[in-house]
Amino acid sequence: MQPILFYHGGPGLNGNPERQLLTTPFAEAGFALHCWDEPSPLRPEGYPFRSTDAFANVLDSAEAFLLKHYEGTPLPVIGFCFGTNMAKYLALKHPDKIRHLFIITPAFLENLADINIFRHLHHDFVTHQMHEEATQMDIIIRNFSGSFDENTIAGWSLCAVNPRLFNYYWQNQDQRNRYVVHYSGAYNIDADSFFSTRGTQFHLHGVATVPTTVMYGKHDSIISIADEIAGAFQRYENTGDGKLRALRASGRNGCRTSRDPGNDIGYVWKKPSQIHLRRLLFISSSWLIPPYRLIQVDGFIRVGIGS
Repeated sequence: MQPILFYHGGPGLNGNPERQLLTTPFAEAGFALHCWDEPSPLRPEGYPFRSTDAFANVLDSAEAFLLKHYEGTPLPVIGFCFGTNMAKYLALKHPDKIRHLFIITPAFLENLADINIFRHLHHDFVTHQMHEEATQMDIIIRNFSGSFDENTIAGWSLCAVNPRLFNYYWQNQDQRNRYVVHYSGAYNIDADSFFSTRGTQFHLHGVATVPTTVMYGKHDSIISIADEIAGAFQRYENTGDGKLRALRASGRNGCRTSRDPGNDIGYVWKKPSQIHLRRLLFISSSWLIPPYRLIQVDGFIRVGIGS
């Protein structure tokens, strides 16, 4: 089977949900899925966690994962959300080892994602009459600087107490529930890793030349889609003909699609003539949680969700 590497979102998360939910359907499509897990003190047997330079350490871990699975043949690599940082880093450093990049809902402009989720949670606190939290979030929004400073840290700490936080990442809450159950034990959500990694993050300079497919969900309310789309052409040189299609039925995490192979499920750049795999995953900007389906369209394997 064709190996394919998956770099999860976050930080503070891991690849266990994808490992549990996607390994079998990917295998049925002819792909051996390998899911990376970021370093975490919850997994001391894994790649060592370092808080002082956590972001650089995460990149080193991502590189080690690629080198572990590289056996002389370039590999397709998927980067979701924050994992697109890892994917871009690898494409800049090891372009000869990557056959194709799939960049799914990248959030390179984390400051815009931060303020968007803070606004969502402020509205949520007001709606649910959590007056003290609403007042605190209002102050955080008014003092927002765009950097990961003490004010932004306070904002994310406040988000963490809201049991409905993940509601804004999924359109289908049943899919969300099937996904988050796999965050447990050594694979629980790691707040230490989140704050350490975001607090030491730096910009990745350079333009990736690896053939790249970039996708967004039209209804994603977390990122600033227009700004991210403009930046994608600057970060990835080889994105085909640069045409943008609106994939209509997708948010950030989780979507519903019809059985129609032409039903679009995100935003995507693609140019099939530049893609050399016999079969490629054409992945929505959602978490691919059962009920899933695989439909071969124009030489692609379209992976989608729906009844």
